[in-house]
This record gives sequence, structure tokens and C-alpha cells, in this order.
Amino acid sequence: MGDGGAADDCIDDLDAALALVTHGVRTAAPHGPARAFRVARREDLGDGIAEFAVAEPSGEPAAVVLGIAAPQSDFARPFSSGLAEFLVAAMNRHARRALAVRHAWALLLAPGHARLCLVESDAIHFTRALALDAADARAHLGAMLGGLTRSDAWRLGGDPSMRWRDDIDRWEIECPDDSDSDDDADADDKEGERRAPRVVFAQRQPLFTADAFFGRFTRCFAVALTPGGACDAVLKDSWQLAPDDGSASDEIAVLRRMRRRLDAARSTCLYPRIECGGTVRVAAAGGREDASDLVLGGAAAYARWTVPHGGGDGSGLRRVHRRMVTGPVGVPLQTLASEHEVVAVLADAMHAHAETLRVGGVLHRDVSLNNVMAVRTPAGGLRGMLIDYDHAVDPASARNTLRPGNVGTGPFMSIANLEGLDAARTAVDDWEALVSLLFCLAARSHTALDRMGARFAHVTPHAGAAKRELFASRRALDAAVAEHLDEAACPAIVRLIRALYAAIFEHPKCHGTARMKLRSGRMVDPVLRRTQYAADIQARCLAAIDAVAADVRSLGRLTDGLAAIDAGGSSPRARASPTPSQSPCRQPSTATTLSDPPSLYALYNVPVAARKRKAKEETPQDSPSTKRRKMIHQQPHLATPGTPGTPVNDADAIAFSEPLFVTPREPPPPPAHVSSKLKRKLF
Repeated sequence: MGDGGAADDCIDDLDAALALVTHGVRTAAPHGPARAFRVARREDLGDGIAEFAVAEPSGEPAAVVLGIAAPQSDFARPFSSGLAEFLVAAMNRHARRALAVRHAWALLLAPGHARLCLVESDAIHFTRALALDAADARAHLGAMLGGLTRSDAWRLGGDPSMRWRDDIDRWEIECPDDSDSDDDADADDKEGERRAPRVVFAQRQPLFTADAFFGRFTRCFAVALTPGGACDAVLKDSWQLAPDDGSASDEIAVLRRMRRRLDAARSTCLYPRIECGGTVRVAAAGGREDASDLVLGGAAAYARWTVPHGGGDGSGLRRVHRRMVTGPVGVPLQTLASEHEVVAVLADAMHAHAETLRVGGVLHRDVSLNNVMAVRTPAGGLRGMLIDYDHAVDPASARNTLRPGNVGTGPFMSIANLEGLDAARTAVDDWEALVSLLFCLAARSHTALDRMGARFAHVTPHAGAAKRELFASRRALDAAVAEHLDEAACPAIVRLIRALYAAIFEHPKCHGTARMKLRSGRMVDPVLRRTQYAADIQARCLAAIDAVAADVRSLGRLTDGLAAIDAGGSSPRARASPTPSQSPCRQPSTATTLSDPPSLYALYNVPVAARKRKAKEETPQDSPSTKRRKMIHQQPHLATPGTPGTPVNDADAIAFSEPLFVTPREPPPPPAHVSSKLKRKLF
């Protein structure tokens, strides 16, 4: 029998064993709960490997036991053979199907052998291989299967704090509200006291779901505070890393501190305003916090496990289930109608970044494509907001100044972050990340985007060296723009890239990215020197983005006026000026999503400009000397110095390497002693 047939036989034997175990459990305890687990689905993955799932026919979607059937050679080496990767992929699919999932149990089968696994957010725990030809091994497997049939839903991986309600067609989710007196404005709360969880109501599908279950597995839901209310807030559900040394950043505490300080300063900047948040607790487990060691307890430290895609033993990792509700609700940059709106949103978001740093004492440290949101105001305006403060810190704290390491999202990290330089992270790192974000937005094609991603996606010294080369000089930047970006389609974004480059990398005190050796022999790194001039560079960046936004605002008004003339023949001056609450760069458009061609990130197509550029490229260009001759013949009054005429622009004259305004002369006659053959060659 082939390998595929062997995998099917293993699954059939498991199905028969589950029926016997369920019957035995119900016979032994007729009044106790027992799940009628059966093999619900199976799929052949090739090479003798099959994926299956064990579930109750009408049970909860999260109460599922995953399974992989494989040949004996792969079963004996689950890590080196790649069998664990099949289990990782199965868990990712299961987490996307069943939203109320915290972890999952799994079975690995081979002819005559079995393993039981526990799949958590950063680990896969394996039991020893059970040889089913031995009676004690069969009894042990039967006991484990019997335990699964008798387990509560939360032990099988379900989330009891998240329930689907058919009557209102929404999720009912409990959000904890853990607030200490030091972080909350309400002084009546006693320190360490836990309030009752707040119940919110979420839409069926999340706004955002992480690609992989392993890690933080962040999900965001649009929620309402009442069953039938408007979904005008965001619930963030994630598994935050909480090492024993307590060095993990607490996003909830950061947002509470920001809210208290910004409210005291009466700031008008837009930021995620927290309503409630804390650690999820499982009531059925005695109110214990929902952490990665809740199910296994002390045995988690001794089980065989691996950290998927990360390597190492991961013995110091511990994740805690956290939730928080913030507002308002934003939309990604990719949903905006034009690059004018993108520039306006980015300008407002970076002004909020500077305000939260100055007043709130919080440095974001993770400016990336998914962390900048556009928010539509009730008046129809458009504002920008930074989200995801998982890496945010007080810039003067020890976590930011003492070996801060690699912080942020790979493709958008600054040079200092990619290389892990031993220097405090400043606002300059976030502005440098914004330049990388703009490169992604203006990419000319998916191929160009993939090429950039291949160079910068991974946190390695090679990626840091590649970014040093990219930002080494204006010539290197222009070459990268010509290679990867579509300047005709996104002129404002490319102009903003150049303006921010000048503000960051052409600072007189720390120019470029190349390390320099002084006469004393000391090496000077301009990337490290920028920490000394962070405030000045941030002011230069704010001025640069404001200048580009002002030009975009003027161009947007001109575009609106021309559209009004084309539509009804009315004068653009007759249009009402936008109110202060409206976005200065808002453009009338019915589009809510970007068109796919030519690129997902080409936000603003200008076919007329593209045609002009193409026609210019196809037209033969005159040499500089030919241009000068034509200009002299067309304007005779410029031929003789001192002749009254049109004033000369110094800038135009400087643009030429030779004098422009000279009197044309006839070539001198050839010398008499030169031969006729040489005359023809020379003259």
C-alpha cells in the first residue's frame, strides 16, 4: 500500500478509536459531559502526508483537534523533516476560520505510532512517540483522547470571553478594564483593583487579522458599546510578550499615560484614545490570567517544544492575552483616493507624532504602512493617526537608551535599527521609516516592490548596509527613484521623499551615511551623530512635509476648480472655501479603494503626464550648443553685449557651462602654409 493509503488508514483507525473512546466514556459516566468527537474533514497534501480535523458535528468551531498523518520517517523527525511546518500552516488556517480561538490540540499519526501536541502562540509542545503495538501506549492514548472528550471548551482552545450572538448578528466580547490609580485619572480607584469587564459588540469579520497565528496574532474589530450602536471604536486583541524580567512594553499603560498628559495640555492631535483595556482572565479557571502556560502549568517548562520560524529553546518566552478598546476607527492608506489625500494624512499623523513626543513623552518607534490610519471626521475632513504603540517608550527610559536593539517593522526600519547600533532611538528613526514607507507607496510595480522588500525586509547587517547605500547621496537616491518608483504617477510623494531626504541626510552636522575617519584616527558615523541633532532634524522634517502639503493643497484647489468649470462652467472663485475642520487636501472623488493596475501602491495615475513624458523621451533632444545657436538666432538683440533688450536671468545663465551671450564670429582663415588636404581635415 502507498504512503497516501497508509495515511488514510491511520485516520480511519483514529476515527474508529474515537468512537470506542466516546462510547466508553459515556458508559462509565452516563451523566457527565462527553463530546462525540469524529474525524470531520481530511485533505491529502501529497508525499504521503494528510491533514485532518477532529471535531464534534454540531460543536463549537474553536473546539477542534487538528491532525497530521505522515510516513514513519517524517513522524520520527517532526522538526527536521518539516512536519512541524504542516502543523503551523494548519493552525494558521484554523485560527482564521474560528475567531474565538486561543490555542489548539493536535495529533500526529504514523502507521503504528501517535503523538499528542499543544499548539500555542509561540510554541508547539510534543509528547513522546507512542508505539501503539504496546498495551500501555494504547491505554495512554485512550486516556488522552478520553480527556479531550471530557474537556471544557476553554481547555480545548476556545475563548469563553468571546461569544457569537445570532439575535444581533454580532460578537459579544468582554474587554477587561485593569487600571491602577497611577495610570488612571479617577483617584477613587484603589491601586491594583480590577473592575468588571466591559462588554462590547463587534462586527462579524475583523478589520485586521495577522497572517500567522504564532507571535502576537493581533486582530482588530470594529465594535460598538451597545448591542445596536454604531461601530465607532476599535477592539485590539493580541498576545503580548511578557518576559520574566518585565522589559516588555505595555501598550495599554502607554496609551493611558498619553491620554492623561494630552488631555491636560488640551492637545488637538489625533491618537488612539483608550477607553478600557487589560489582561483577559478565564473565569472557569478561577479568574487566572490567560497566558501561554495556563493549560500546561508547570509542565510547560519541561515539555519538548520549538519556537516556529525563530529557533532556540524559547525558555524565557511567556505571552499574555491582552485586549483594549480605543477610538476612533481609521482606514488604511491604501483605501485613499489620491496621493493628495495620502500626503495630507501623513502630514497630520507626523504632527501628532511630534505632539505625543513633546507633550505625552512617548516615542512611537514603529512607523510603517499598517500603522498609519486615515480618519474621516463627521464634517467630511480627513486626518491622520498613528496606531500600534507596542514598541512605544519614553525616549529617556533605559529601555530606549541602553542597547535598544532592533525595534520596528523590518522593511521600514531605520539604519540604526537594522544594524542594532548602540544609540538611543529618536524621532529621526521614525522619520527615516516614513521615507521607506513613501518608497512602498510610490513603487512602480509589484516587481519593484518585491525587489525593495528583498533588500530591506529582514533585519540583518546586509539590509542596514543596503540602506546606507540607498541614502548615501542625492545621486544614489535619484537612481533608486528612477529604478523603483513611478514619479509620473506619484509626483507629490516623490517630491516628499526628496524633501525629507534633504531634511534628514543633508543636515550640515551629519551629512550622508558614510562613516568618516578623522585625522586623529577616530571614526565618525553620521547615523550616530543624528541623535545629537534629533530636535533640529525633526523641525526640518516638519517644515518639509508642511511645504509639500501646502503645494498639494494649492494643486487640489486648482483641480477642484477645473473640475467645476468642466462640470457646469462656474468660476472656481465661486466655490466656497473649505472650513478649517476639513482636510486641506481633500479631493472630490467617489472612489473608496485603489485600482489594482498598474500597482497596488500607485495611488494617483496621471495619464496625461505619462503621455507627455513618453513623447518627450521619443523626441530627439538638441545638444547644448545647438540650443544656444537657436536662441541667438531667435533673439538677435541678445547677440551683442550692451544692446538694450530683455533683462537676463542670472539663474538661466548659470545653468550653462559656457558663456551664452557672445557675438558670433566667422571662423579665422586657415594659414597659408597648410596643405589643402590638411585644410579639408581641419576646416
